[in-house]
Amino acid sequence: MREVIGTPLPEVYAWSSRAHETLVGAEFIIMEKVEGITLEEASLPLDSPEMFQVVKSIAEHVHAWSCLTFEQYGCLYFARDLERHCLPALRYTDSSGVQISDKRFVVGPFYHYDYLDKTRDTKRQNNGPCECLHITHGCCKLILSSGSSLGEFHTAIVERGLARLEHTAPLSPATGIYGPGLYQPSYETKIRALNAYLEIYHFMIPPDLSFSAPHISHCDVENRHIFVDPNNSAKIVGIIGWQTTAILPFHFHRLEPGWFHPQQSEPDCDDDPSLPSDYKIRWKEQEEAHSLQFRRDLRCLYMSHLKDRSSKALQCLEICEDPVVHASTFPFTLFDVSETCFLFAIMMLEHEWETLPRAKGMAFPIELSDEEKQSIVSEILGVRKGVMLMKSLRESLIELHMINDDEKEELLLTTDDQYYAALNVLATLEALMIGEYAKNAEEAKEWKAQWPFRRE
Repeated sequence: MREVIGTPLPEVYAWSSRAHETLVGAEFIIMEKVEGITLEEASLPLDSPEMFQVVKSIAEHVHAWSCLTFEQYGCLYFARDLERHCLPALRYTDSSGVQISDKRFVVGPFYHYDYLDKTRDTKRQNNGPCECLHITHGCCKLILSSGSSLGEFHTAIVERGLARLEHTAPLSPATGIYGPGLYQPSYETKIRALNAYLEIYHFMIPPDLSFSAPHISHCDVENRHIFVDPNNSAKIVGIIGWQTTAILPFHFHRLEPGWFHPQQSEPDCDDDPSLPSDYKIRWKEQEEAHSLQFRRDLRCLYMSHLKDRSSKALQCLEICEDPVVHASTFPFTLFDVSETCFLFAIMMLEHEWETLPRAKGMAFPIELSDEEKQSIVSEILGVRKGVMLMKSLRESLIELHMINDDEKEELLLTTDDQYYAALNVLATLEALMIGEYAKNAEEAKEWKAQWPFRRE
């Protein structure tokens, strides 16, 4: 990425992925220290010229990454590290349409954490690589069939999910609160969703198959991974956090940085974003409205810069806004709440089946009984309620100064001196929640067992 595209990455001096061959008995990596501070540490105002320049630079990097098209799905390796596998040299097509072969590298098995889903099983899975792309004069033709194909990639991640379920203890989701009457994870529902995915995924991927072609991207462009010059905060001097990187179907990539994403319905970036009409509100709400406005500005700037470059990344972002295409990535988040969301998406898909390009004249392949549909609706309502409960709990902790209000949505971080006070507050909130939602002693016991915060 540094040599071919010019991405500012720290140089790696030494590393080993073979723990048994190292003196310390562990994998390690020793790399150059980036001379700068993280964008998180820089604390740039969202409406500052420096922040606008950083966003433009990020868009430029995302565009550059999107200009490379590979011939396989998998992860990048040095060829010498996979010599015994006799894999072909890395092949890709650059931004000019030139086909390049680089014998220094190969595409090997997936070890992207979304793909593995923090698996703890030892069962051997099909981790790739998956060949799926034929390139002729810069044109991509993907094959939707078994064997070496896009189909193999999708089948492999489903098989990985099924194997993971065989070796997984409690199915605790990472998002929201769950308990009796709310979302309740189950092996049966996850297996049902995975099997349904195999039957329907090829109808859900983008109509233009070039957006399912293998591309490499960072996938985690958060402000803690971006280093800027301390004397010039507008200049990016390093990007770290590449451990989540893999060569995946383009529409699987997280092409939009989450740290400036408002997490609300977005305005059309062809229109000027504006503050709410009822702006005569409390100062705290005004502050939140301004923050939301600035984040929307940043998003629109990001999209506009990609548009100016005629970037394929922008086209892919627009395609991924389609709920049907978005649902096709569900197996990567299987162990959160996504199986319920996916089954609900299938229910909705049945109503617009005839509008899908690949579904013309074909019967809807998934049969859901009325009882199943009712259960799915109940589960999705439980998911939404659980997310709102977590949001309410978070706001309570912020008001009591137990956590900072600038932490990432999924994190509840506190300071060392506030740790025990936060635990006591959580215990109180747990009791209040159980008192409100538990209908009997048995449900109270279930709620207590499934409370996501534990005193360690």
